[in-house]
Amino acid sequence: MTDTTDPFDEPGPSSSGGKNPSMKQLKGRLLLITPTDIARGITSPMRKEPHDRITADVVILDGDPIKGVLNKDDEVTHVFDSPLTAPHKIEAMWIAQTVLVNQLRNAHKSGGMVLGRVTQMPANKDGNRAWSLNAPEESDKKLARAYIAAAKEAEADPFA
Repeated sequence: MTDTTDPFDEPGPSSSGGKNPSMKQLKGRLLLITPTDIARGITSPMRKEPHDRITADVVILDGDPIKGVLNKDDEVTHVFDSPLTAPHKIEAMWIAQTVLVNQLRNAHKSGGMVLGRVTQMPANKDGNRAWSLNAPEESDKKLARAYIAAAKEAEADPFA
């Protein structure tokens, strides 16, 4: 009898662009971010100068469903099998925007979480508007606490 079970997975689909919502799509949304890794001094096709990149588990806590990924020109580059509905957890999301990386550094060091709303800063001298996180309001904190409690409860329930 031949074992046809392979010990490996096939490669994921080839595509350009990411499979996660862009910061533009997350603007105004409440995110709970848990940094898991930091890559220092990397370069990429989009940014030739060395920069740091955070890998994080990101939970989208509010907002309308997201049906697909949009690029900088608002073109759909990926359509989700089903819309991402809050709360939705994205594991191992790359975050390379300098301001966001700086806002997440301490949580990476401490193993903590960051809660905030995605916003854009005023334009700099080059006209660029960096992405950042605004501090959460008390109602935001209440929503995040409820999510964390529900997630812990779900992990503790062997029948969930």
